[in-house]
Amino acid sequence: MRTSQELRTYYIRHSKQLDVDRATSDKLKSKDIIALRFPRDKNGKLLAEDNDSDDPQAYHGNDKIAIRTFNELAQHGGYVCAEYEGFDGCVVGVVEANTTIEKIHGYWAEDGEAPGRKAVHVGNVPMTAGLGLRLRAGT
Repeated sequence: MRTSQELRTYYIRHSKQLDVDRATSDKLKSKDIIALRFPRDKNGKLLAEDNDSDDPQAYHGNDKIAIRTFNELAQHGGYVCAEYEGFDGCVVGVVEANTTIEKIHGYWAEDGEAPGRKAVHVGNVPMTAGLGLRLRAGT
């Protein structure tokens, strides 16, 4: 386990590309939860259901790296800077070591590729949010 001086810093963006409805996005932000979502196969084709595995071997390319990094954050803890769609700024917090990754369910955006479809996020990793920051251009 890393000491507080050895904790790594992670950046996560819950942007419009996450393609979830407003209620799901608001739930992530209001509870200071970070999550990943992988609805596509290695060729970019939309899967019948979102991949909800936390095993990096179930993924390819950048998705594999992202889930491996997410597991590392949950296991060792770390500082997080998280952006959320609709929030002008970011939330800075910490994830405690040995945090359990849980599934969180929501729905695809109504104007997205699969309107109303159930969206499964691999991680429901809560942060202890210490600070909400609003970013300005040039900073």
